[in-house]
Amino acid sequence: MFLTEKEAAARLQCDPRTVRRLVVSGRLRAVDLGTTRRNLRIDPDALNAILPPPADPPVMPPPTYHRGPRSLPPAASTQAYLPSV
Repeated sequence: MFLTEKEAAARLQCDPRTVRRLVVSGRLRAVDLGTTRRNLRIDPDALNAILPPPADPPVMPPPTYHRGPRSLPPAASTQAYLPSV
């Protein structure tokens, strides 16, 4: 089953004009049905050939667990905030 320009653009996540440019430049194989200007059908295998390979999901480091009380930053001096008596 061949794809329309719009369907191919959705798979490539681009504008349909970009798909047409790829076809015109020869980087993407398509069949022209010839009835109107917008009647191209793109071969799905050719589309998959120009798609970049899927990226590996990022590897998350294991969570670190703290044992015991956490060291807190030193508290600001409270003398600056208390009224002098």
